[in-house]
Amino acid sequence: MQKLIIIALALTISTWIWGQPINMSYVTAGSFTYTVPTGYTALVTVEVWGAGGAGGIGAHATGGGGGAYARSILTLTAGNYSVIVGQGGAPGSAGGLSSFEGSTYAAGGSAALGSGPGFGGLAAGSAGNDGSPVSGGAGGSTSGNGGGGGGEAGGISGPGDLGNNGTSVAGAGGSGVNADGGDGGNGGTPNNGNGQNGFAPGGGGGGEAGPGSSGEAGSGADGQVVITIDQVLPIALLSFSGEPEGNHINLSWSTATEINNDFVAIERSTDGIHFLEIGRLQGAGTSYTVRSYHFIDAAPISGLNYYRLRQVDIDGVSTYHKIISVEMDALQSGIQLKAYPNPTNNFLSISWDGPAEPTLIRVFDMTGREQLHQVTVAGLTQYSLMVSHLSNGIYVLQVQHGSANEVIRFQKY
Repeated sequence: MQKLIIIALALTISTWIWGQPINMSYVTAGSFTYTVPTGYTALVTVEVWGAGGAGGIGAHATGGGGGAYARSILTLTAGNYSVIVGQGGAPGSAGGLSSFEGSTYAAGGSAALGSGPGFGGLAAGSAGNDGSPVSGGAGGSTSGNGGGGGGEAGGISGPGDLGNNGTSVAGAGGSGVNADGGDGGNGGTPNNGNGQNGFAPGGGGGGEAGPGSSGEAGSGADGQVVITIDQVLPIALLSFSGEPEGNHINLSWSTATEINNDFVAIERSTDGIHFLEIGRLQGAGTSYTVRSYHFIDAAPISGLNYYRLRQVDIDGVSTYHKIISVEMDALQSGIQLKAYPNPTNNFLSISWDGPAEPTLIRVFDMTGREQLHQVTVAGLTQYSLMVSHLSNGIYVLQVQHGSANEVIRFQKY
């Protein structure tokens, strides 16, 4: 079953943007390059079928094995990606492995040699991140005068169907289990009939020749690689990094394009698994120019801090981008900061222990922007901070004596 190749076009306000990521099907054996153009990031489904193995020749030979199948869902940033389509096995040869960027791959079926079976491409020799890869079907054998049929290639529905054994008639190739995996070729007819080739797309195994020395084995079919665009992501992220500075961490990222980008939420984790939002920045809507963003995490932890960006488009759909980690040296503290009441409406009473020197008091909103800045006189260890003018929400209070620093989150209602 061939898949439709669709070329996607995007219309901006003033110009056509050509060359967005497109759906592609590679059905001919060889090496190819799939390109995600500059300025785009795409969520894709990659399906890979290994090539089929050839059928055998001789009274006790078998049909060739069908190729395995693997599937991955990947986020591809702009760049070139390697595609290899395995070649179907010629008589006496196994089918070749097919792969995408060396990370998603499907084994080819084995050839029928001597009296051994032509095994289907094995799931154990394949890899994909969306469920377990599946094996191709094994070839059928000869128990009479007809050649055994080739095995069917695997597919998303499950392992490939086995080739039928040849008896007094030619064995039929495996088929019917996977509409998306190539059928195996039929075995040769009695008395030296030729085995049929396996069918594509996906590597069906070749049929076994009919018993005798003059029949020819069927060849395996070439493999296949299919790339389907699930979504052109609203943000093409060029960079995302973080650097410690004093007792906070500066986060920076830049985008090449933004499509219907409402906002970006910044999320932090202490274990790289469980994340909590610590702030958000407004997006640019739709933009095809490079844009830079900065955010201050005013309350990191000592040790590793993990960060990720959650982009939310205008329709409310969320997309997660890569995770980074930033090492924070031991935070200097010891001033025993207290703040109450929390939540508060008008005033925040602050107290601390510290040396007889001026104290810096700052308040940040959850985007990292400074909202209040006060410096107390030397020797003061408590202060009443007016916050009534702040909008309702969560804020970060920072109190600093020289290099000693503490933070507390508080809520204004």
